[in-house]
Amino acid sequence: MIIYYLVVSAVCINTATAANDSNLEKQKLACLKQQDEQSDALSAKDWVQLERLSKIYIKKCRGVVDSEFLPFGYSNLSFALLNMKRPGDALDIANKCIDIFYSLPDCHLYKFKALYMLGRKQEAKEALRITKSVTISELE
Repeated sequence: MIIYYLVVSAVCINTATAANDSNLEKQKLACLKQQDEQSDALSAKDWVQLERLSKIYIKKCRGVVDSEFLPFGYSNLSFALLNMKRPGDALDIANKCIDIFYSLPDCHLYKFKALYMLGRKQEAKEALRITKSVTISELE
């Protein structure tokens, strides 16, 4: 009876693991589709859709995509907000982006632009210095 229980338990665990793996793959494919849609909205300069798609991507793909890809959702969101003349919101998102993945130059660039648009020139100057440093570091 114990052997039967162990075999049934092992089969159930393997079945559950396979189902979870299949679900994760579906989620990853959905996230890749979201990335493509963000790229299309960016190319079309459709800032409202880029904002919407980026928010969906951030919400649904956290914990699904590798950590170096999630910041692109924040980066796209910050860029969309800048283009919709919402620098305060763009700054908040750029800071979140930097917190998640410091080495992404776009996050620093959008922080600089937001600070500049907000008239915070001294902070913008420092953000620009950091942007240059991070960009050069990424190129090396």
